[in-house]
Amino acid sequence: MSGLLITGGTLLMGEKGFDGLANAAIIIEGERVKWAGRASELPKGGDFDEIIDVSGKFIIPGLIDAHTHLGFNGRESLFKLYKDPRDKLILEGIKNVSDCLRAGVTTVRDVGGFQYVDVLLKNGINQGLFQGPRMFVSGKMIAMTGGHCYVIAQEADGVAEMKRAAREQLKNGADIIKLMVTGGGATAGQNVEAVQLDLGEVKAAVGVGRSNFRKVAAHAHGASGIKVAVGGGVDGVEHCSFLDEEGADMMVARGTFLILTLGFESMFDKLDPDWEARMQPVRDRCGGRCSQTSARARGQQGRPTPRGSTTHMVAPSLPLARSRSDAHMPSTHGLPWQIGNSSAFPIS
Repeated sequence: MSGLLITGGTLLMGEKGFDGLANAAIIIEGERVKWAGRASELPKGGDFDEIIDVSGKFIIPGLIDAHTHLGFNGRESLFKLYKDPRDKLILEGIKNVSDCLRAGVTTVRDVGGFQYVDVLLKNGINQGLFQGPRMFVSGKMIAMTGGHCYVIAQEADGVAEMKRAAREQLKNGADIIKLMVTGGGATAGQNVEAVQLDLGEVKAAVGVGRSNFRKVAAHAHGASGIKVAVGGGVDGVEHCSFLDEEGADMMVARGTFLILTLGFESMFDKLDPDWEARMQPVRDRCGGRCSQTSARARGQQGRPTPRGSTTHMVAPSLPLARSRSDAHMPSTHGLPWQIGNSSAFPIS
C-alpha cells in the first residue's frame, strides 16, 4: 500500500461519533483521504511511502470558510484599496492565502474581489505557483449604479444589464455570481436595510447562473432585501443580519442557504481609522443581531448554516468562525462532493 500514513494523534471529525478518537490513523493517497480510524485497525499490507507520527496532537478535517475576501488586506477600506496598484493587492493576496492555509482552512468561497485578483489567486494555487486553499471565486460583485461596493463592483441596472454583468463574471473565471441586494457598511452613506436590486434583476442573474451550472449568492442585511434575494432564487444569502420569521420560512421552503458571518467583531482591532469609521454604524446596528439570526436559523429545521469570517483577511491569529466540515457545503456552493464529506472515504 502506497501513500501517506498519519498516526498516533487524536482524530476529531465532528460527525459519525468521532468526537475525539485517540490513537487514530489516516491513510492519504494522492489528494484524497482513503481511510481513517483506529491505528489498531489499520488495513493490512501497510507499506507506505511516508509515515508521520503526530502523537500528542489533534487531527482535524480541513476547515471551510464560506465567506472571505482574500484579495483585501483586512486593514484598509475599499475606498483606499481601489486606489492601490493591482500588483500590491496581488502580493498581499498571496500572503493571505498562505496564512489561510496555515490556519487550517483548506477550502474557501471568496465572494467578491477587486480587478479579478481572486481569480488570479485561484489560478496561481491550482497551477502550483504558491500554496493556498481551494478557492471558489466570484470575480466582481454585481451592484446597482452607486450600490454597495460600487467602487470595485460591476454596476448594472435592469434585466439586460444584469444578465450581461453576470455573463461577464463567468467569462473572467467566476465560479459564483455575487449580487449586492442591499446596502452595506463598507460603502459610505448607505442604509444596510435599503433594497438595491429588484426581483426581476435578481431573477435575471439567477437565470444566467442556472443555465451555466453556477451558484448565485446574495449580500443582504435587511429583511426586505433577504426576501427579494430568496424570491429571486439565489442559492444562498450572506449575513442576513435582520432576518425575520417570514424570511426564514421562505428560505426553508425554497432550500436557500444562510451564510452567517460571525467573525464580524474580530475585524475592528485591525481596521484603519477610515474604515473603522465607516463600519462602526454597521457594528452598532448589526452586531447584536448575530446571535438572534443564528438562533432563528437553528430553529428552522433542515437548513444548514455554513459560516464565514467576514474578516476580509484570514490569518492564524483571528478567531475563526467557520463552517464545520460537513456534507451540506458542496451542495450549497457547487463544491466537489468529496470536499467536507466524510462519506467520501471509509471510516472504521
